[in-house]
Amino acid sequence: MADAGGTWQFISTLLLKRPGKAHWLQDDIESFVLVVLYHGLRYANHNKIDKLHYIMHRVFDDSYEVNGTIMGGVGKHSMFLVGGYLSREYAFTGNPALTQWKQSAFKAIAQWIVHAEQKLWENESFHPSVGLGQEYALRDHKELARAFEIALSSQSWPTTDDKAVDYLQVPKRASGEDPADGSGIEEEQR
Repeated sequence: MADAGGTWQFISTLLLKRPGKAHWLQDDIESFVLVVLYHGLRYANHNKIDKLHYIMHRVFDDSYEVNGTIMGGVGKHSMFLVGGYLSREYAFTGNPALTQWKQSAFKAIAQWIVHAEQKLWENESFHPSVGLGQEYALRDHKELARAFEIALSSQSWPTTDDKAVDYLQVPKRASGEDPADGSGIEEEQR
């Protein structure tokens, strides 16, 4: 992926899984969602803080080599399509507006990934600008922008928790286990 633009953590699922794939608008939209999610996981209170190091490693830093080519996206694919690492119950604590936006964004990205993977399987030269129907939320940026507008206009944003905490800098658990080692998470994922 040496020729890929952007930061690895925020490159879209399909660009990481398919080196050489054309860069599409949907890749940029997913990258935007990944930037919001990364910062939400890192700085906002949520119900997965005890597994944060592991989640960040598996979703954002995931990589492997195939025939000399560095690839990734498996963690992102799992997260978007089946709730891997975050699970469907993931929520920003005391922030239903941001949680709802995340759910809307994940649903749109999952729909897109399933569609694009099928089309790319059928025809490597598939391009989304040709015949992408209205039923696809990521046909353009409008649905995601609308979801953001709804979230931003919500009255349910926290009013007392206005201090960001860098949860990646929070010390290891009292047991001394580092959440990045994956202790116990595999059982949760099954």
